[in-house]
Amino acid sequence: MNLVDGVKVIYVTRNPFDACVSCYYHPKPGVSPQSTGCPFEAFAKFWLSDRVEFGGWCNHVSGWRKAYLKDLQDSRDRSDSQQIAWVSYEELIIEPRKSIHKIANFLDIDASSILIDRVMQGCKFENVKKEAVKALACGIDGNIGHLRKGKIGDWRNHFTNVTKHEFEEELRTAIPYGIDHEYNIGDGEIWKLDFMVRD
Repeated sequence: MNLVDGVKVIYVTRNPFDACVSCYYHPKPGVSPQSTGCPFEAFAKFWLSDRVEFGGWCNHVSGWRKAYLKDLQDSRDRSDSQQIAWVSYEELIIEPRKSIHKIANFLDIDASSILIDRVMQGCKFENVKKEAVKALACGIDGNIGHLRKGKIGDWRNHFTNVTKHEFEEELRTAIPYGIDHEYNIGDGEIWKLDFMVRD
């Protein structure tokens, strides 16, 4: 992936377990897998394929992670700024101030603490949902059913131990070796693919 000079990309990723659950309820009632009665276990297997809405998580995240790592190395080689910033949904939730500051630096924005405070308030899940409700009340067409919880770790309410194990095996098969993936998956637990267990 080659980026045009001067173009900057902020890639926001989310741990695959919570991302899968989020997509299970997306996009809207009558269309979402959950609202049509699709069992979660079946959807979790399907979700890792390329046949889901917006394509497969594995290919998308791995492709951008590879581009990010290359950009990181290229920027070091040329002593220049990066064109791709890698941000996780989890770090935005856990450390919003640090994340917003990181994004502002990446975009060369001189962010005051007042600006960061305003962005933090505006990005709180309950405030995003409140503004979406206001927009619908003003006649804007849309559906906000996908704005459910905005939390880390809700996957534990959906994945059984067996489903999680099978899901991780599929991830190991689908993600290219050497593309590191590490995520906070809630309750202080860090998840990282362990390619060493591969056959």
